[in-house]
Amino acid sequence: MKKINKKQLSFPLISTLILLFFSTIIILHLPTIFKFKSLESTVERIFGTEYKLYLDIDGEISYNAFPSPHLFISKGKISIYENTADESSSNFKDMKIYVPLNQLYTRRIDKINKVELNGINLKLKIEDIISLRKHLYFSLNKKITINNSNIFIMNKKNETILISPITNIDYFLDIKNKSKKLEMSGNIFDIDFSSEWKRDYSQPNTSSNIINLDDLKMQIK
Repeated sequence: MKKINKKQLSFPLISTLILLFFSTIIILHLPTIFKFKSLESTVERIFGTEYKLYLDIDGEISYNAFPSPHLFISKGKISIYENTADESSSNFKDMKIYVPLNQLYTRRIDKINKVELNGINLKLKIEDIISLRKHLYFSLNKKITINNSNIFIMNKKNETILISPITNIDYFLDIKNKSKKLEMSGNIFDIDFSSEWKRDYSQPNTSSNIINLDDLKMQIK
C-alpha cells in the first residue's frame, strides 16, 4: 500500500478551506454594491401584506451581512393606520428586515421572514389600543420583534399620560402550535413585568393572558 504524504494531503485541504472562507466573505458582502432604495415601495407593500401594518420609509435602505443577512432601514414610520402621517404613527431609526438571501441578490423581494425594531417610541391613544386589540384577534402576521423601546399612552389632546420602558416584545403567529402570541417584558411604575397573551386557534373564541410582576412576586391571570 502506498504511504500518503501528510504534506501532500494538507495542502489541498488548506487550499480548499481558504477558498471556501473567502468565497463566503465575497458572497455575504456582494449585495453591498447594490442600491436598494429602488425597493422602497416594494418593501412597504409586502410589509403591509404580511404584517397588516403600514410602513413609510424615510431613510436609506442598506444591506448588512451580520448577524445574518438583512436589509437595514435607517429612518421611517410605522402605523396601524394607512395614513402614516397620523399623530399615532411611531417613528423609528433602526429597522431590520430579514428576507431570503437569494432575494437580496436578485433584488426581487416578495417575502419577509422577520422584522426587528430597536429604540422605537410607540405612541398609543385609547382608540389605538382598541385597534391593536382587533389586530391581535383578527390579523395573521409574521414575527415582529421590538427591543429597548418605549410605549407612550396619550390622551385625546396628544399629551403623554403614561410611559412604559419596554425591554422586548415578540408578536407572532405560532404556526406549529396553531396559536398567536404577544410576549412582552418591561417596566411600569418602576415595577418590572413580563406578560404573555395567547390565542389558541383550537379555541378561537377565548384567549389567555398571564402577567408576572417580578418585584411584587405576583402573577395575574
